Amino acid sequence: MTPKEKAILLFETFLSKVGSNCENDNDCYRKECRYKNRIVCGVDLFTAKQCALVAVDEILNYIYRMNNDFNLNLSSSDWIKVKQEIEKLC
Repeated sequence: MTPKEKAILLFETFLSKVGSNCENDNDCYRKECRYKNRIVCGVDLFTAKQCALVAVDEILNYIYRMNNDFNLNLSSSDWIKVKQEIEKLC
């Protein structure tokens, strides 16, 4: 799985878990409330993106701790690329 595919998977997983509180629902035509030709609350898009970024930060912190605590040489470069791809979404 490429970093871009992983970024999309993480983002869409969180997006599916975030409940929509948008009062406009299917009547919204704002650009920031659209994702892949679907109407989704812009707040939900922002929240899903932030959750995905937090998840990747946790993974990066774990890799950092494992490398320091156990003198490992685990690579974080793929996860850094995933984070960059998440930042490009929406």
